[in-house]
Amino acid sequence: MRDYPRTLERLFARTAGGIKLGLEVITELLRHLGDPQLHFPCVVVAGTNGKGSTCSLLARAAQGGGHTVGLFTSPHLLRFTERIVVNAREIEQQRVVELFRQICGVEGKLQRRPTFFEIVTAMALMHFAAERVDLAIMEVGLGGRLDATNVVPRCLSVITSIGLDHQAWLGDSIAAIASEKAGIILEGVPVVSAPQRPEAMTVLRRNSLGTKLTTATPFTANLATSENRATAFQLENAAVAACAADELGRQGFCLNKDSVVQLFGEWLAGGWPGRWQWLDLDPPVLLDGAHNTCGLTALHAALKAHATTHGDSPARPIHLVFSCLHGKQPQAMLSALHGEQWPTPGDADTGSGPGRFFASIDLCTTRVRGSCHRETLDALTAPSVRVYDDVAGALSAAQARAASTRGFVLVTGSLYLVSEALGILKDQPIDPPVRG
Repeated sequence: MRDYPRTLERLFARTAGGIKLGLEVITELLRHLGDPQLHFPCVVVAGTNGKGSTCSLLARAAQGGGHTVGLFTSPHLLRFTERIVVNAREIEQQRVVELFRQICGVEGKLQRRPTFFEIVTAMALMHFAAERVDLAIMEVGLGGRLDATNVVPRCLSVITSIGLDHQAWLGDSIAAIASEKAGIILEGVPVVSAPQRPEAMTVLRRNSLGTKLTTATPFTANLATSENRATAFQLENAAVAACAADELGRQGFCLNKDSVVQLFGEWLAGGWPGRWQWLDLDPPVLLDGAHNTCGLTALHAALKAHATTHGDSPARPIHLVFSCLHGKQPQAMLSALHGEQWPTPGDADTGSGPGRFFASIDLCTTRVRGSCHRETLDALTAPSVRVYDDVAGALSAAQARAASTRGFVLVTGSLYLVSEALGILKDQPIDPPVRG
């Protein structure tokens, strides 16, 4: 189908203009498309970490209750069509072509051309309306208050763990970022939140006056079996999904907390691609899309728990492949992942630092627009660290070292890195990566 690649090329070209936060254009666009968002109830999910996992689990629970469920998430890993799903079925390529044509047919009436994310949000809403979904689960792209998803009427707002990320757009403090996330809260619409830092919870409470705010209760050890401990950092996401399911049940949807608890075990087995995803290769490869200090701190804890759970004595050597987006703070990210402060240039080699938790560290750029610059990675010099110009080179080097040490490869720091590595390791074509 030649129209599909051409459509993606035209659509992805919209990313060159960068991120444009605001609701005016998406509101105007949807009005010219017949306001598809008015035809079904929505759950809007914001937060710093865990949005995709929470959305996936909640969608599965609602579908298990017999509902037709639309799921909108980002970014994609291998295929653009992963972003728009109805009952676990990805949107068809021809449907993407048709929807893009419809949008192009009305965009001349708008005050400016819609961005990539505004178009894809509109596509999802149009598709869900056509499929007559009973419920749509919408993952916020960036922030919340001014994100394109914030135009949809909703029956429930969900806020996952809030931490420091995207400071250039959202603010440089937890309170400021929480304020942006809290922008999805509407008067009279229930809110479910993950347990938050005090400064974030203060903001959420202030923004939910007159609205029911429920904080999810973390799951306890009854789910932390030997198979589950390695993904213990997902327990909070499951608790948020269970709490959200409780609220939806009170609104008349057919799903409940017990079903979510049961589904969580099944979901762990299948997993959420790119999040604690093990590839049964020789040597094994672990893919995790943790992309900020909060997520990487949780990943560090999960790696330590994994070594303990599997009785590794000594722990199997971990060979790290890492990249991030430009504008992030790779030194702080690596410190969080390593569990100790990453050395700065000129620091004396004390024998700690990189090489103590990881057997080797390979840094690389990715092909996504906005990847961390090579010179930034070169500045992260430390023992056992090498820098590559592409993912394939870093991945090949790490695999060779892991094979010689009976270890495994960890790929993390960016979902775009995970996407590219997954395509290489599975020898599968990848739709062009899109930052958005």
